[in-house]
Amino acid sequence: MIRSNTLRRFSNHINPQNVSLLLFVLLVMIIAVAGKSSAWDESAYNAGKTLGAEMDAKLGSTDAIKKRMSNPMTSEETSMHTLNDQKTFGSQISAPSSKSFLDVLIQPSGTGDITSLFIRQDTNFDGKPDYTYRVSSPLSGICSNGFISANPGTWNQKRFYTWKADTNGKLSASEAPSMMSLAGCYCINSSCGSNLVWNNIGLVLRDLGGGMASAIQQRKPFSITNVNVLETEIRYYGQASNQMGNLAGIPSSGVSNPEQYYQNGTGTLPGKEEALKQSRDPGSMYSQINVLNNNVGNQYETRTCFIKRQVHLVPQTEIIGYDVSFYIGYDANGDTKECFWAAVSGDCKDVWALNSGWDSCKSLNVNNLGAIVHGITAAGACIPYTDPVSGQTGCFSTPGTVNIRSYQFIQQTSSGNSPGCYGSSDDSTHQYWHVKAYVVDDPNSWKQTVQGKLIIGVKDYPQMTQTGDCGSMDLTGCQSIDEKICDHNNSGCVYTFQNYHATGLLPIGSCFNQTSPNTGATWTFCADGARITYQSGANRGNLESGRDVWWNIHRTYTCEAGRLYDFTNMRRRTANIQNTLNTGTSRLSYQDLNPVTGRTTPYATSLPPREDVSRCEQSCQVKIPVQDTQASLSGTTDDYRTTVNSYEFAIRKCVNNVCLTERGEILIQNCGCTNYFNQAASTLQVAHDAGRDMICSRE
Repeated sequence: MIRSNTLRRFSNHINPQNVSLLLFVLLVMIIAVAGKSSAWDESAYNAGKTLGAEMDAKLGSTDAIKKRMSNPMTSEETSMHTLNDQKTFGSQISAPSSKSFLDVLIQPSGTGDITSLFIRQDTNFDGKPDYTYRVSSPLSGICSNGFISANPGTWNQKRFYTWKADTNGKLSASEAPSMMSLAGCYCINSSCGSNLVWNNIGLVLRDLGGGMASAIQQRKPFSITNVNVLETEIRYYGQASNQMGNLAGIPSSGVSNPEQYYQNGTGTLPGKEEALKQSRDPGSMYSQINVLNNNVGNQYETRTCFIKRQVHLVPQTEIIGYDVSFYIGYDANGDTKECFWAAVSGDCKDVWALNSGWDSCKSLNVNNLGAIVHGITAAGACIPYTDPVSGQTGCFSTPGTVNIRSYQFIQQTSSGNSPGCYGSSDDSTHQYWHVKAYVVDDPNSWKQTVQGKLIIGVKDYPQMTQTGDCGSMDLTGCQSIDEKICDHNNSGCVYTFQNYHATGLLPIGSCFNQTSPNTGATWTFCADGARITYQSGANRGNLESGRDVWWNIHRTYTCEAGRLYDFTNMRRRTANIQNTLNTGTSRLSYQDLNPVTGRTTPYATSLPPREDVSRCEQSCQVKIPVQDTQASLSGTTDDYRTTVNSYEFAIRKCVNNVCLTERGEILIQNCGCTNYFNQAASTLQVAHDAGRDMICSRE
């Protein structure tokens, strides 16, 4: 009866096009199986029937599934049996479940800050809260792993906190030295906008709770089974994955007090309660289906795009200076009093002036460092070197003019051998100089490597690349669904647009540090929506400025589409299969049409033998003796009937074509494909008529 009625209702909603499509899918499945299988094997077929009958006998009822499957998987006291009952084994897969292991309650203030945040935890998952914590600082900004506290209503005197959990999973807020410890932050108080918390209460609660749950998971393993947002409260339900035992707690799909529905209770049913809850959450399935319902009759497609900005440190290698040693001297006792320099080998070189004095002579040698360097390095062949970054080798030739921009004395001493040039051997006005002479203004900004007489410098140059397809996407006829802005590693995302609505939330600029593999210098890169900046020591600047200058932007649109789904060819192909289909007792054949070429290809496959299968669920009708002792205002049944003995009629499911009756019961109708619809309808009509006035009235 149940099956026949179901099929009848189902058939009312099937049209010829759907039948064709279903038939086509069925044929494709048969061909796929037939193409990989061998000829019909009756022994395999019989073996499958036998196995199916055994499984149906042992798993063919609700009680059997509960006994053999459900109980062993949820209880440590019940073992699972193999189908032949020869082996048993433990199969429990559930763990203790708390009514809610984490409960977070917030209260926004008039300044937009969250001035009250209360945490309640069930740390051992026994269904009883055993730890509470209250955050003493106001929450002015929310992060994916903590929060920012500032003076209420402002963005001044900022302090940074991350969520931490001890070994028992107990939460607390730990102050961090800087914002570098936080990720995915956005401002919520009135300095950034009005009613940001109330307008995005679900998102704020999920970001807070998600950071807390993540901190707990780092110390105690568990799995989250449900999340429930109730006004300004969020509850997390879960299971301790490091324990095993009987499942306890409230099912996520049920309610805590089902007894409210008796005696005309005012509570909402679980389905309605879930719908009301999801209607307040624009990201829920209920809300999304409602949005789609408004577009019924139109064809839409979803388009996604992204913008990704990445920074790179590009090394540059240059010859930035020279490492040279030489002598300087002044013939103080001579007649001409030459000021000169000499090579380390003792070769006398240039004379800069006569009768200049010793102090002026030293200054003259400094002023002529370029010529001295050229004299030392230009003599002979080019100077070989190895690039410290690429490892490539080269040979450097000193240019004709060496322009020294800065220098550093490594050694400047009067001791050592005097070359005695120009009659100065009897003078004490000599010095040995070891100098690093640079051809750049800022040698300290380079990582220096000395190779022979050359100083090779390596310097980082920050560069930024942007990838993504948002700029080139055609958005004609499109609506924005979601936009989220993420950190440089695509984490800590903040939704600025969600479910067709602007959230009003704006991410706080995020920074990250990067150590150069070439120079060892630490670089800090930041993006705040208006610019991307860099800094390493005194070296700082902007890589890009403008609007929406973030590390990662992800956008989703819904766009009108013309003839996005065209089933014309499929209908032609399906119609041809249906028209050429030929089914016999053991063989099925048809012609498959290629809509593009117009050609048909014959296909055939063998079929298993047909067996008679019941078209309904067998049922029977029995009469059960009962005693009717009902009482009412007019008295009891015994007052107006000769006997209280009566009968009730029941419809039962047949088991193996047998109607099971108990002692005293009378079989009225044996097993068969019965239909009691007419009888039920007549009975309902009689009951309806009996409740109406027996005297004609206008009503």
